[in-house]
Amino acid sequence: IDASFEADHNGAIAWIDTQDFSLDIPRTYQQPLLFRTVRGRLSAHWRATLLTLEQGLLAVAADDHDAMVQFAMDIPLQRTLNLDNELAMYLSVGFGAAPLTIRDRYLPLTVSPTLSRWLEMSIHSGDAVGGAFLWRGGFKDYGQAKQSLQLGLDVKGLELAFSPEWPALATSSAMVLVDTQRVSAWSQHARVADLKLQGLSVEVDANGSVNKLLATSRVDSDASGVVTTLRQSPVYERAYSVLSDVGAQGSITAELTVDLNLSDRELSPRVKLDSYLQDVNLRSDRLQLELQQMTGPLAYDTEHGFKSPSVEGRILAQPFNMVIGNNVVGADGADGAEVLDARLTTRL
Repeated sequence: IDASFEADHNGAIAWIDTQDFSLDIPRTYQQPLLFRTVRGRLSAHWRATLLTLEQGLLAVAADDHDAMVQFAMDIPLQRTLNLDNELAMYLSVGFGAAPLTIRDRYLPLTVSPTLSRWLEMSIHSGDAVGGAFLWRGGFKDYGQAKQSLQLGLDVKGLELAFSPEWPALATSSAMVLVDTQRVSAWSQHARVADLKLQGLSVEVDANGSVNKLLATSRVDSDASGVVTTLRQSPVYERAYSVLSDVGAQGSITAELTVDLNLSDRELSPRVKLDSYLQDVNLRSDRLQLELQQMTGPLAYDTEHGFKSPSVEGRILAQPFNMVIGNNVVGADGADGAEVLDARLTTRL
């Protein structure tokens, strides 16, 4: 390290101007944290049992980003049972544009393997416009009361695959927070295939035995977008005879929930959609029929398929009422019946 020092019995101050700096924290980071340049100042004072580094204000440059750093550290000089004299770091990092792989630099080995694996497999693309990293406390007992970690990112062009079976989620702008053993992401506007989402929230809890993903969002989309999205999902195979035939127009509003157990990568996500149809037209090319002005609630989840107590509309200029789900036509075993099972009543 290249630095100028000023010291007396009260402590010391270092003015740092160095290149190729390495910060090695074994058992916490797999590789040393490398920086091309470090410039700034750092103070220190000491007593018989403890060296305290403090008031560190540094401008650093790494290969993939520049950052401003506030740094302090407590370094015990003797082995002691006094918990107040544990090795501890107090680090604040603020940075501008950077690739999302910056998470690999700052997230320690002590992060849950489930969380690390999910971050590695789920984030397909994106770049950080800016962000911050905070470490408070010691290196033992990661995530306990005296220790915390946060990594916050302002992300553009994020593509997130919550399951390989479903289309990836894409958003032009999102906020992402990694907090010890959790990941939270928020976006005002997002998209899954042709499905437009608003107010998206994604929560990943990898704490202990939980290991769960929960995503929620509002849907305000054209009915055609819902159909084309379902054609790119596992629902298409289960209801091929219906989804390959129909076309849709009209407005659909809904609440979307995705629930996924991260402990078992073989499990598919549970997707739940509570929607309301507003003057939706549904046309069957095979039957040469069109259901018009369909209005009413329509729910879907991956366990029970589609359900509705009543959807009203018009067919051949006559009003109809349709009940969906609960095996209303006794169609067990029919193609797609476990997904879409409906009875339509009208007077012709």
